[in-house]
Amino acid sequence: MKLDMEENLFCYVPPRVKPKNLDYVHYVRKKDKGAMTYVAHADYYILLRTCARIAQVDIRILQIGVLRLEKRLAWLEKRVDQCLHLKPSSISCQFCSVKTTKNVSADVP
Repeated sequence: MKLDMEENLFCYVPPRVKPKNLDYVHYVRKKDKGAMTYVAHADYYILLRTCARIAQVDIRILQIGVLRLEKRLAWLEKRVDQCLHLKPSSISCQFCSVKTTKNVSADVP
C-alpha cells in the first residue's frame, strides 16, 4: 500500500489512535523536492483511488478537486453558523412587527 501511495506522490500518514477532536480531517499538499506531495491516511487513499478509477481520472486530480470542495464546504459551514448566531436588528419594518394590523385595502371588506 505504501509503495502504491508513493508512486502516486502520496505520503502515508498512520491512523489516528486517539482523535483529539471530532471535526473533519483536512488533508493538504506540501512541496517536496520540487513536486507536490499529497498527505493522506491509507483508508482515505483507498477510497480516493477507487473513486478515481470509476471516474477515470488521475488520483491527484481527484484529490485537488476534493480539497477544493472541502474548503468550500468549510466556508459554507462557517457562514451558516455565523448567520444562525446573528441577532435581528432593532429596526423593524411594517412586515416584521408582531402587532396585528388591520387590512387597509378599500377593495377587501
